[in-house]
Amino acid sequence: MSATESTILWLVVWWGFLLVQLPAIRMLASKSTGSMIFDPNGNDLEGYGRRLTRSLANTQENIPLYIGVLLFAIVTNHQEITNVTACWLLYARIAQSTVHLISTSTPMIMLRFSFFLVQVGLIIYWVVQMLML
Repeated sequence: MSATESTILWLVVWWGFLLVQLPAIRMLASKSTGSMIFDPNGNDLEGYGRRLTRSLANTQENIPLYIGVLLFAIVTNHQEITNVTACWLLYARIAQSTVHLISTSTPMIMLRFSFFLVQVGLIIYWVVQMLML
């Protein structure tokens, strides 16, 4: 399996890891509040539950772009462009989510943003490289 293919798989695994936690958090919250209200922004939850909801939403917003570009590289035989740095996209995605789960303080938001910039930078670099071929 190439690094590009592996990155796609691990991005999906990370997405799933975040996703499977949410029902448990929501069930615990509904037990303590007696309410089944579901705010997709997580505003109906406290602490980790709210951060998890937002982290998952952020992951869902970005993963289609990342997987789309990586799949395009595979389909068009441009994996040589993505294989070298694909793991860094995965590492930056996991780091961004993890920082989000830990805290939403200003320094952590800035750190999270830096991990996001790494992801965007890699996508732009790959797309430009593929367009130049």
